[in-house]
Amino acid sequence: MKAWDGDGSSPNNAVVYRIQHGAEDKFVIDADTGIISVAHGASLDPDRTDPKTTQYTLRVVALDGGIGSEQRAAATDVNISIVDVNNKSPILLDPGSIHVKENTQVGLRCVRYTFLEEYLKGLIHIHGH
Repeated sequence: MKAWDGDGSSPNNAVVYRIQHGAEDKFVIDADTGIISVAHGASLDPDRTDPKTTQYTLRVVALDGGIGSEQRAAATDVNISIVDVNNKSPILLDPGSIHVKENTQVGLRCVRYTFLEEYLKGLIHIHGH
């Protein structure tokens, strides 16, 4: 974020930044520079939010150095989109012991592999022969 104040003298031309709402403990703003960062310890992984969240709208306010009723402010919305990445590996569930008779017909399915894919929060079934 960047804001400036047209007053030519200090402290009236000093600007500080605040997030008014929408950060949900996920974002912080440097009061002096206006740089928005991910908050320490925050997870932006949409799979760990309920409901799944990929959009945040922060209301950012810039305040000048005026005192009391002389203080002036400007506000804007900052839209942040989270790009969900494929960051979880599938988990192969152990099928246990497989017993196949020696005279089993060629091409007959003898095992079904099951993978648990956390990203999809469900089961993906891949059939093997």
